[in-house]
Amino acid sequence: MHKVALVSPMSSLKQFQREYGALLDELIREQAELCERFESLRRRRHIIFFKRLRYKIKCKLERHREEWVEMLRKTLHENVPTRPIGRPARDDSWYRSQFEAGDDATLLATIRMDRRTYLYLVDVLRGDLTPQSQQILAPRETVSVEKRCAIGLYKLASGENFSQLGKRFGVHKLAAADSFYRFCSTIVTRLRRNVIRLPSEQEALKLAVRFEKNTCLPRVMALIGMMHFPITNAPTNSYINNDGWASMLLQAVVDHSGLIRFATSNHAGSTDAYTVLDESEVNNHFNHSELPTEFYIGTDDQAAVKPFLIGGSEYPLLPHLITRYSAPESREELLFNKHLDAALGAFDVTMQRLMARWNILHRGMDFDPVTVPRTIVCCCILHNILERRSISFDTNWITRKRYDIQPTAKPPEQLVAQPDGEVIRDWAKRRLAIRLAKSEAEAKKPPYRTIQQRVQLPK
Repeated sequence: MHKVALVSPMSSLKQFQREYGALLDELIREQAELCERFESLRRRRHIIFFKRLRYKIKCKLERHREEWVEMLRKTLHENVPTRPIGRPARDDSWYRSQFEAGDDATLLATIRMDRRTYLYLVDVLRGDLTPQSQQILAPRETVSVEKRCAIGLYKLASGENFSQLGKRFGVHKLAAADSFYRFCSTIVTRLRRNVIRLPSEQEALKLAVRFEKNTCLPRVMALIGMMHFPITNAPTNSYINNDGWASMLLQAVVDHSGLIRFATSNHAGSTDAYTVLDESEVNNHFNHSELPTEFYIGTDDQAAVKPFLIGGSEYPLLPHLITRYSAPESREELLFNKHLDAALGAFDVTMQRLMARWNILHRGMDFDPVTVPRTIVCCCILHNILERRSISFDTNWITRKRYDIQPTAKPPEQLVAQPDGEVIRDWAKRRLAIRLAKSEAEAKKPPYRTIQQRVQLPK
C-alpha cells in the first residue's frame, strides 16, 4: 500500500506568499496608481466639461440677454401691479392764477387782504422762510417764500386740510404742512412784539379819552374777555368746556378801535377766568403801580384814577379790572351795568371779525400744545395788521357755525375782597351819572338862535 502525505492549507499559503508575495505587492501598487490616475483624469475631465458648459451658457446669455430682458419686462408689466417711480407732476396753475395774476379783489376773497399787504408780509418773512438749498439735508421739493406765505394765509382763511392744500398749490402735503407751521412761527416771532402790545401809561390815557367819547364810561382803557376755539384729539378732559366740547382759550384785551392789545392762548377750555388772568402778563402790567392815597380822601378827581380794564362777570373785581354790579340796588348802578354791557359788546364784535376772516378758528384744529396757541396768536397778529391798514371787511364772511355760541361763563369761585376795586367802580358810576345828567340837560335846552333868527320868527 502507498502512503499519501497530507499538506495543511496554512502551510500552502505561506509557501505561496514566499514565492509570489513580491509580485502580488507590485500588482496591488500598480492597481492603486491606476485608480488614482483615473480619478485625477476624471476630475480634470469634469473641470473641462464645466468650463465648456459655463462658456456656452455665457455666450447664450450674451446672445439672448436683450430679448430675455424685454420678455421679463413685458411679463412684469402685464402680471405685477406697479406704480410709477419718481416725483409725480404737480399742477400749481390755481396758485399762479390767484396770487400771481389775480387782482386785489381776488386776493381779498382768497386770503382776506390786498396785494400790497401780502407783499409786505413776504418782505418781512423773506429772511426766515427762504429755502436753504445749499444744505446737505435740504428737502427735494423747495417752495418759494411767496408760495409759503400764500399757503399759510390760505390755510388760515379757509381751514382746508393739508392734502387739499397741497393739490391746490402744487406741492406735497408734507411740504404744505411745513410751510404753514413755519409761516405761523415766523409771524409770531417777528411781529408779535410790535403788533400786539399793552399800551403805555400815556397811550392808555389817550385810549381812555377816546373810549369815553364812545361809551360815556370814564377811564376805561380797553376790554378784556375770553374766547373758546374748538380742537380735536384732546388728550384729557381738562380741555372740555362747560358746553361739553373740547376747546382752547384765548384771553384778549381789545381797545375801542377793535385792535387786540394782548393775546394769550395757553389754557385748556375748562380753565376759569380767575386762573387765566392770574397767570397772564396783564396782572404784571398793572400791579407794578399803586393808586395814590389822595384818591380816597379827595372828591371826583379824574387825575387820581389810572386807566383800567372792564370785563364780564366771570372776572374778579380788581383795581385795574372793573366788572358789573352783581346785585344793583340803585338807578345809578343799573345805568352803569347797562353801559358796561353795551361797551363789552365791542369785544364780541372784534372776535366775530377775527373768526370771520380766519375760518381755521371755526374748524377743530388738531391738538398740539405748541402749534394751536401759535396759530391762534398768529390770527390775532394778522387781524391787527389788517385793521390798521383799513383793509375792507366783507360781512358775507360772517356765517353761523356750530361753535360760534360760546360756553356760559361762570362767576369766579375764588372771591377776593378788593376794596380799591369797589371804590373805583363807585367813582366810575358817579362820573357816568353826572355825564348822563349833563347830556339830558343839554338836550332839553331850546336851540340857540341869533338876533336875525329871532327877528324873523313869526309872531
